[in-house]
Amino acid sequence: MLSESSSSIGLIVPFLSRTSATSNASVYEQSFARSGDYLESSYWSRPRLSSTKHQLPSSPTLTQEQVWTAFTVFALLRDAKDRKVPLRVPHKGEQRNRFKLAMKERNERIIRLGQHELRHYCDLCMRVWREDLPNGERKYRKCQVAVSDGITIGHYVCKLFRCTEELGSTVDHFCQTHQKHAGLCAVENCNEPISRTPSTTHTCSKPAHRAMEESTRARGKSMFALKARLARVQTSRPEGVLAESGPNEDALNSQLVASLPDNTDEWYELDSEGRPVQHVDSNPTNVGVNDEQAEDVNVDCPGKKAKRFKIHLSRRRSCCEETVVRPCGIILGRGMLFGAEAVSNVLLFVKTLFSIIGAQKPEHWIYDTACDTKQQAMKDPWWDTVRMSVDVFHLINKHKTTHEFCQLNCNPALFPELHKDDNSGWWFNTSIAEQVNVWLGSYHAMVREMTSVRYNFFLDEMIRLRNIDVVERLREKGHHPNYSPLNE
Repeated sequence: MLSESSSSIGLIVPFLSRTSATSNASVYEQSFARSGDYLESSYWSRPRLSSTKHQLPSSPTLTQEQVWTAFTVFALLRDAKDRKVPLRVPHKGEQRNRFKLAMKERNERIIRLGQHELRHYCDLCMRVWREDLPNGERKYRKCQVAVSDGITIGHYVCKLFRCTEELGSTVDHFCQTHQKHAGLCAVENCNEPISRTPSTTHTCSKPAHRAMEESTRARGKSMFALKARLARVQTSRPEGVLAESGPNEDALNSQLVASLPDNTDEWYELDSEGRPVQHVDSNPTNVGVNDEQAEDVNVDCPGKKAKRFKIHLSRRRSCCEETVVRPCGIILGRGMLFGAEAVSNVLLFVKTLFSIIGAQKPEHWIYDTACDTKQQAMKDPWWDTVRMSVDVFHLINKHKTTHEFCQLNCNPALFPELHKDDNSGWWFNTSIAEQVNVWLGSYHAMVREMTSVRYNFFLDEMIRLRNIDVVERLREKGHHPNYSPLNE
């Protein structure tokens, strides 16, 4: 049985330092299990601890899976204690599956009720000022701001575009509903059966599709790609990643390169002779796009020929995480976007979040592509009272000065409530979402092999802990963090 102190290590250390589970186990041994005698007598060596020569009543060593179990159990117990209910889990079954239903229930509860800090406000994220009316009366007004941004981090999903059904395990390519697609060509929108050759195993008999598979595999096998991926994997410390569903089948077969993490964006276009031309974006960024751009490929239709093709030889990941943050740093919520960061998806997520009981609908919402978003939001009366603008950095560096709608409607200079009283700068930190996403992205290596249930549970817990830390810092600095009433 793991002690409460070891459970605390499995919970707190990843939050403080984004340390892998394996490294956490090592910290446990070095900090808690070894006595002073070991440290004094073993300057040039570190012998393994025996079952008797340690200063703990329990085992002196931890495994990676024990650390994750400690994290899960400790988080669930504290959650149940806060709600004054018992934690109920099955007594039988594999350890990694016993807590799945409890984690899933908590995930769904956070979706319904939101994070604890959803009703937060303070001096850094809400501005109150007095306005003198023409009739001589004085009226107090307020402006609460929310900032959103997307980050490329996610879990494995069904390879059918925009399917949200949970995978049976992290090694599956399709959900149970779409398993029939496993025998179809890997090129999107192609429903032809796979026709294997000595050099192709995932495409149909069309020469262009076979050429795409060969080109993709050749790129993966190139020495440059292998070196770049190896460096990425090494810096991500894969020894701390919990593979929840056994060995990765892609990593065990002959196509090793197809299984390595690859966040590049690859697509093909056909030249005048019908031959596929490969295009690769090695550093794609997440920005909101309109619904037409969100589609992965151009589907054949009368009068329009498909010009862009994508091929999926390995497992598919969700598109990105979208976060909603107060300018003070409090994370109000996050949403997984499965297919693309389409503005319709972002609008739905933000509207759903601020429709939760107690949530304070922002007077101003800042988003990197607010210009496209606002044009679509104008069709929904819910957004009539929400002003939108592009954050200062994106407006200066990413948006064209000739974009008339953006400059006339989404330029933050248009909104006096965003300016300091002396016009010396901005009242709110409009880049906070990108700063928060840097923190969130540091967990990439730890979550990349998690199931969707554990992935969501882990990130929600990390956000809870981070928010606690942010609130304490706000209080220490005199920014008066508080909660809005539930009846508003």
